[in-house]
Amino acid sequence: MAEPPLHGDTFMRCASPRHHTSVSIMTRNDFSVSHTAPEVARDEPTGVVNQSYVRTPEDLDSCISDKDEKGSYPTKPEIYPVKAPNEEEGKEEDGEERQQWSYPIEFLLSCISMSVGLGNIWRFPITAFQNGGGAFLIPYLIVLIFIGRPLYFLEMSIGQFSSFTCVKVWRMVPAAKGVGYGQMIGSWCVVTYYCSLMALTVFYFIMSFNKVLPWSVCDDAWADNNCVDASNTNVSLMNNSQSSSEQYYYKYVLRMKDDISDGVGLPDWRLTLCLLFSWVVVFLTMAKGVKSSGKVWYAAVTQSFFSLSVGFGAIINFSSYNKFSHNVYRDSWIISLTDTFTSLLAGFTIFAILGNLAYQLDTDIEDVVRSGGGLAFVSYPDALAKFTWAPQLFAVLFFLMLFTLGIGSAVGLAGCTLGIISDRFPSISKFLLSLGISVVGFLCGLVYITPGGQWIVDLVDFFGGGFIVYVIVTTEIIAVSYIYGFQRIFRDLRFMFGFDIDVFTKICWGVITPVALFGIFIYSLVTFRLPTYDGQVYPEIAYTCGWILTGLAVGMIPICFAHTLYHTPGDTWFERLRGAFKPKHNWGPKRAEDRKEWNKLDEPVPLLSC
Repeated sequence: MAEPPLHGDTFMRCASPRHHTSVSIMTRNDFSVSHTAPEVARDEPTGVVNQSYVRTPEDLDSCISDKDEKGSYPTKPEIYPVKAPNEEEGKEEDGEERQQWSYPIEFLLSCISMSVGLGNIWRFPITAFQNGGGAFLIPYLIVLIFIGRPLYFLEMSIGQFSSFTCVKVWRMVPAAKGVGYGQMIGSWCVVTYYCSLMALTVFYFIMSFNKVLPWSVCDDAWADNNCVDASNTNVSLMNNSQSSSEQYYYKYVLRMKDDISDGVGLPDWRLTLCLLFSWVVVFLTMAKGVKSSGKVWYAAVTQSFFSLSVGFGAIINFSSYNKFSHNVYRDSWIISLTDTFTSLLAGFTIFAILGNLAYQLDTDIEDVVRSGGGLAFVSYPDALAKFTWAPQLFAVLFFLMLFTLGIGSAVGLAGCTLGIISDRFPSISKFLLSLGISVVGFLCGLVYITPGGQWIVDLVDFFGGGFIVYVIVTTEIIAVSYIYGFQRIFRDLRFMFGFDIDVFTKICWGVITPVALFGIFIYSLVTFRLPTYDGQVYPEIAYTCGWILTGLAVGMIPICFAHTLYHTPGDTWFERLRGAFKPKHNWGPKRAEDRKEWNKLDEPVPLLSC
């Protein structure tokens, strides 16, 4: 039988189901001629094998080469109506339109809310205190300029370009899909203890309504003989003296244990209610959707990631709801500068308070207060206690601000998990998913509000919020810059923004950022030491759990790579390996109009060849 003629603006789709190959010749009249050919290599579990678009009979021959001697196809064609190939690409794969921000300012403010949070007010002063104080600012600012901000812009860009969350976005490099799942685990680790810190702010907020701030004076119920009233600025102090704000935090609020070898204890009922309130607020916000809301260098990098929320998937998730041409290049600069200013302001405030206490105690600043999470929850209340006019008012406003900052970050981090699960199970309502995530998060968070909870906070922060994210971000930049390729990513962003990005960012993505990350990472492994809490080592079981947590997140990268390799089409393992590192056919702008224009940038060669 003769080959069917092609006419008009013709498209042909070479799509190979699991048991045969169906070749569709799509014409302007929206009719298709279907032929059947022998089975070819297998693709994804959907049963579709290797689909792409071709424009000429010669291209068709590259997909099906089993014509008979007369050059005809062995089967009779069947004609049936079809839709043009780009007609439905502006919608979600499950047919649902993707939600978008109502206004660009909503995206900007949401990103600021996510990035400028407790990471600035709570974690930055701790990290600076543990790594040289003011000297820490030099590596921190350098890392922010050459690593933090370029990576922030990168995650914004690929999320907005594809309108995908942090797992589906790796259709650009299928072999790196595990990065997205690793980010989900990392963000989940952080958000569980993040909400426990928010619970502390709720507790202090409630206590601020007392006639006298309870941490401003020593109370016999929890204070010892070394306690000194934080509100008294004229008392003579000794080296072994402790501010009432410090003893209030450790002995009354946390009821902290000095050793967890016999367990962490039971959750405190007061903090349990505060934690429940925090997760209720997170749940209500998530359910609304996007329209509602050496060692020092390693520490500098991890603080930059934590502060900006780089590597946790939340930035990709937020930017995936943007309009295609939104200027995230400008937004990345605004958010980075705002985040830096807030961190510096928090650091200056903390060290000013500690400096004053060190002067009063006539001792070194390292001996003023215990390092760790209490640095913020001791220093700020201590300063508030010294206010001579309406200290309760300023305390209420301050802890309300802390809680508000925490909500923005917590919702962004939890939203990463929500987005991934929602993509995987689109039939489940966002309300139910948000409820389930919040309940599980609350239950996980109970361990942090036990007498030994602060030990666990530091342990999870080290293994789940630092090391994990470092490995993931290093893999991420290598996959985008070196595997997807410089030319492709620069071409895509030029198409999306309508202008070329600056040379500095290109150099950072191509050379400075990946090389610096890899170099610092190798150095950190050589000088690696297990974490301690206030100079004390953890029980072996704690370190074991930490390594299991790290292995689970980092292990997603090779596990997902193996899964992708198995389902990638190819007659040999080498062909499958090559295919696993090539973009999928459905990678690109999501809207039909944008994809159509994007496809014109190159010759009509399939991203995955037949």
